[in-house]
Amino acid sequence: MRKYSLMGVAVLFAAIVVPIAGCGHLNSPSTILVIDHWWDSDYAKGLCESAQSNSIQFGTTPCIDTPEGMTSDVETGIISALRENPKCSNISISMTFPSDQRNHWMLMVDFALEHGDISPKESSWTMTAPTGKGTDITEGYLGDYFEAATRICTIIKGGGATESTRGYVNGSH
Repeated sequence: MRKYSLMGVAVLFAAIVVPIAGCGHLNSPSTILVIDHWWDSDYAKGLCESAQSNSIQFGTTPCIDTPEGMTSDVETGIISALRENPKCSNISISMTFPSDQRNHWMLMVDFALEHGDISPKESSWTMTAPTGKGTDITEGYLGDYFEAATRICTIIKGGGATESTRGYVNGSH
């Protein structure tokens, strides 16, 4: 039976485990962006209820998809764009609120309809900054998901909205 010295085991541990742990720390996301699913779902539900009421009263087109389906489609598009966009590196995307309520950005979507379907061009996003980080609220048009992700991540990495990113920032009507 081979005996290992305590010093030898400590050196082996330091040589193997510490670099691995260090790499994990260096590559871990430093910022959290929460997609507010509750808000998105509730907004889509209210929009579809209103569209249904208006379709009966005014003959307009009600929602083609369910509010849950609309929310899922849009959130999937946004999340995919955020994950694929190089400007969004080191930003962790979450659908749940972290335990530290003060240290995350929050993204909400206000849906707009066109002929009963989601209109990304007319839909908008609202993002709130963590306490003490730049302007508290930034808004933009959803439009193209990748372009929206670029703007969202630029604002987050810049520490908040600036004069050039304040207000509706992804195009104009």
